[in-house]
Amino acid sequence: SAASGSGAASSASSQPAEETESLDYSAGLDDNGRWEGITALDYVTLPQDYAAYPLPAEVTQVDDETIQSSLDVLPYNYATTEQITDRAVENGDQVNIDYVGSVDGVEFEGGSTGGAGTTVTAGSSNYIDDFLTQIIGHTPGETFNVEVTFPDPYQNNPDLAGKDAVFVTTINYIEETSVPELTDEFVAENLSEVYEGASTVEDVRAAITEQTIQSQIRNYFGSDDGFMAQCTFSEELPEAIIQYQSELCVEYYRQAAASNGMDFAS
Repeated sequence: SAASGSGAASSASSQPAEETESLDYSAGLDDNGRWEGITALDYVTLPQDYAAYPLPAEVTQVDDETIQSSLDVLPYNYATTEQITDRAVENGDQVNIDYVGSVDGVEFEGGSTGGAGTTVTAGSSNYIDDFLTQIIGHTPGETFNVEVTFPDPYQNNPDLAGKDAVFVTTINYIEETSVPELTDEFVAENLSEVYEGASTVEDVRAAITEQTIQSQIRNYFGSDDGFMAQCTFSEELPEAIIQYQSELCVEYYRQAAASNGMDFAS
């Protein structure tokens, strides 16, 4: 609607009027939101059998494994994370830590979390040497030294290549993630609106199956051997559509300028 354009204009009221005149998004459209005087069939020739266009069997089917994979990931959207502080770090734990690194007693750039904390996987090789192995066995609230040697060569910072470093490290907390079980009760409580009144796992399964099939059909219609490939398109386009797209492009940059305090010419 034109309302979205007017919002951009008001936010840039300090700009010259000729630079903030917004696009009328409804220009050229009738009450039904269709282009006045423009008919798609004047520019597109459909295949003769368009009314009963055949779909390959595999497009209208979906295997159980695919659906089950979609079901399996659903509960992760509702997972909760708890901060654990009453046990030692174990291999594979997600751990929030802070550290300050130094070489020969001198802190180096990029070697500190700045007190902001960062979450790592204990025992993994994401950090240099055996840094994340050394945090295993320590308890949240504990501060200790992690001693490592930078690899040689070290592309991230060649000045540190091969040097021994000490990271004063603090364990802030261990993150434990709890993923709910996908049950009928869970569906009724969390997924009813998402899947149009679903109250059981089977309702969700049926909804995901239908969504997947519809997606496959849409993808097929636009594929190289699908419906769109069987249509013939005119080399000419309606001038009104070209003009609208041009103005839409300009409007995008006009709003971007306004939101960044710039004049449109710049």
